[in-house]
Amino acid sequence: MKTPSTALHPTNNMTRNILTKTGSGLSPIALSKAYADWWVHLAASPARQWELGCQALALSIRTTSQIFTPKADDKAESDKQDHRFEASDWSQWPFNAFKESFKSTEQWWDQAAQVPGVSAHHTHMTRFYARQMLDAMSPNNYPLTNPEVLRSGYASLGHSRIKGYQNYLHDTAQQLGAGLSKGLKAMAPLPYAVGKDVAVTPGKVVFRNHLIELIQYEPATSMVAAEPLLIAAVVHHEVLHPGLVTRQFHGSFFGGKRLHRLYGVLAQPRS
Repeated sequence: MKTPSTALHPTNNMTRNILTKTGSGLSPIALSKAYADWWVHLAASPARQWELGCQALALSIRTTSQIFTPKADDKAESDKQDHRFEASDWSQWPFNAFKESFKSTEQWWDQAAQVPGVSAHHTHMTRFYARQMLDAMSPNNYPLTNPEVLRSGYASLGHSRIKGYQNYLHDTAQQLGAGLSKGLKAMAPLPYAVGKDVAVTPGKVVFRNHLIELIQYEPATSMVAAEPLLIAAVVHHEVLHPGLVTRQFHGSFFGGKRLHRLYGVLAQPRS
């Protein structure tokens, strides 16, 4: 059996590089496999389809009830967990309808991603990227469905809209001037100083090689556990649970096989 010609390998690498940039570091092949796994198992599970249909109906009834007969305690508890809708304007019509419909859709998709037979990894991918798409469609992201944006536009007589559009044009011009092939890294640096505005927690690199960089942060409390917690990240950005010394880490994969970057965090759990 003949092996593929190595002369074509640069073409493969170039194609994968384009796909990586298009998918923000995620292989569309890997995502397609996850959704195919989820869809096939859901299609073969009529009982799960029935359960999801019943949940959708129950959520619709509850959403309608919350829109027309809101309960102050339920609203306070719900919005405390989602800072996007903390403003009191979100409790007024029609914005409360936008908010409650969006949150119900989020809850339904969180359940819909869990289908018997789907691998745990594909379930996680399906749920995570469904949440990313839903977050992009959140009513607080659009001027006409965000009461805070409408109120600030009215109070400033439209100047806030003009200023925002100017910022958009400025950022777009900067990105185009830097060159699409170079990406955002070629743009002018933001006015944030490392150690002053970001990355302010004391720490040091305790190990580094061609694959990883391990960072050890000093405890933020006087009492700590005897053993530190080691976390290896393979996602773009993540923040640890408040019970830990919170740190960000970054990494990216292509097709789940080729590792580009990986940063580790050595965090000390609080006692």
